Amino acid sequence: MKTCLDNASLIEDYIQGKVCFEANPELRIETIDNRVQLLEKNGKLLAIKDLQADPVTFLVRHDSNYTGLIQQSLHRHCFAPDRGVDNIRLVPYRKFSVPPNYSLKVDEAVVLWKRWWRHHRFSRRSRLQLDLLLRVRQKWYPLNNIACDRGTLFIKTLIGEVVFDRTDIAIWLERNDA
Repeated sequence: MKTCLDNASLIEDYIQGKVCFEANPELRIETIDNRVQLLEKNGKLLAIKDLQADPVTFLVRHDSNYTGLIQQSLHRHCFAPDRGVDNIRLVPYRKFSVPPNYSLKVDEAVVLWKRWWRHHRFSRRSRLQLDLLLRVRQKWYPLNNIACDRGTLFIKTLIGEVVFDRTDIAIWLERNDA
């Protein structure tokens, strides 16, 4: 007798590509042509994975009750938004290359600032810090400094300054032993 998967397990199996057709009382996975779709019970599209795309890309709906679970699973597997969420309904997520001993983080820029502050407020500023790396122009760069002024974050890296609103989504790597 097969047991019913909970939502988190079903989503995890979908992200990992373990199944092309599966369902529980709330969600279902189905394959149509070369796409695997994650849908709500009522048929509302939550995510699409193109089986022929290289590299693998997911398109994820950002206005559902399941968005958080889908994002958590994608982040665990090193997928992050390919561009800002803005007002588009389906946001592309792509796989990022993550060096050994680092974890991918995707969160509001203010969370990055808090992590940086905790790590660096007592460190010597003259040496290069590699425990937090920010994604800028398709590469990872160490943070030299972060200044905050009225909700705007000014992040200095080796290639210059990047500006974030405190609620903008930032993508960074954090060293696991940090």
